[in-house]
Order: sequence, then C-alpha cells, then structure tokens
Amino acid sequence: MRVLIGQATRFTVVGVVLMGIDTGMFSLLHWLGIALLPANTAARVIAALASFYLNGRYSFAGHGETRPHALRLGRYVIWWLVMTAISTGVLWACHHSLGEQSVYIAKPVVEFVLAVIAFFVSRHWIYA
Repeated sequence: MRVLIGQATRFTVVGVVLMGIDTGMFSLLHWLGIALLPANTAARVIAALASFYLNGRYSFAGHGETRPHALRLGRYVIWWLVMTAISTGVLWACHHSLGEQSVYIAKPVVEFVLAVIAFFVSRHWIYA
C-alpha cells in the first residue's frame, strides 16, 4: 500500500506539471489562431514527451519487471493515441455544441479525468 501511495503522489505531482504544460500550450496555440485539432495535438505531443520521461524516471521508477524502453514506449504511444483521440473528440464536441470559449474550461477537466485513468494504465500496463 505504501508503494501505491508513493506512486500516486509522485504521479500527481508530475501530472500537475504536465497539465500545466498541456493546457498552457493548447491555450497559447489556440489563442494564437491555430485550429483546435492541431493545437490540442501539438500540446499533447509536448506534454507526452515530458510525461514518458518524468513518469518513468520518478513516478514508476523501479516498478514492475525490467522491460526494454522500446516496449514501454510502444505501450505508451498506443495509450497516448487513445487519450488524444478522446481529448480531442471531447474538445471538438464542446466547441461545436457550447462555443469556442468552452474548450478553455473543458480542456483541464478532460485531462484530469484522463489522468486518473492513466495512472492505473501506466501502473498496470505501461511501466509494469
């Protein structure tokens, strides 16, 4: 239980940093006039690079079996693509049903929900 709490705490700290990077980059790019889909994708790519490194180095360091980084990276990319599709789909739906300003509120909410799910996927599949 102590290990789980430690991982969850480190994952949360890393996640707050990543949420700031992702939401900040998305907001900046979209504010600068980049369309919603490429802005969200670009922000998620930047955050994903930081996420794979930081979570592997801090959140789940020493967890699970020692696996090749290529295997973990492959699993991470699959999961990232799923999360990006969900995130972008929700933002697109908000934009078209609630208006452009709604994406600035929806973005951190969507990413928070995905982060909670991502902890368990990371712990039991990516870094296991």
